[in-house]
Amino acid sequence: MDFVTGGAHNGKLNWALNHYGSKSLVVREISEWKHTETLVIIDHAEQILKLPEADAFFHKMWEWEHSRPDHQLIIIGTDVTGGIVPVEKEHREWRDNVGLHYQQFIKEAESVYRIWYGIPQQLK
Repeated sequence: MDFVTGGAHNGKLNWALNHYGSKSLVVREISEWKHTETLVIIDHAEQILKLPEADAFFHKMWEWEHSRPDHQLIIIGTDVTGGIVPVEKEHREWRDNVGLHYQQFIKEAESVYRIWYGIPQQLK
C-alpha cells in the first residue's frame, strides 16, 4: 500500500494516475469498489472516513491487497489536519480521526508521497 497526501486541488489523483498507470480503478465511494482490478486507488479517503463502515472498508482493502502479490492499493487523502481548527465539535472530531487514520496509513505504507501543486515529494 502506498499513501499520497497533500492539499486540496494540488493534483494528487492526476499524479497518482501518471505515476502508477491509468489502468486502475479509482474508488471515491465504498460502493464503487470491485474485486476485478489489480490496482485500486482510493481517492478522498478523508471523506470515506466520515462513514461508520470506514474501518471495515479499509480493513477489507488491506486484506484484498495482501491476498495476491499483484494487488496494489493506493490511498489518496487530502490533508485536512492543518489550518484553522473547526468550531463545531463533530468537525474537530472528524479532523482528529482523519489524522489518526493517516498516521496508521503511513505506518503501514511502503511509500508515502506529498503532492504540492503537482510536484511530488517522497516522504517514505
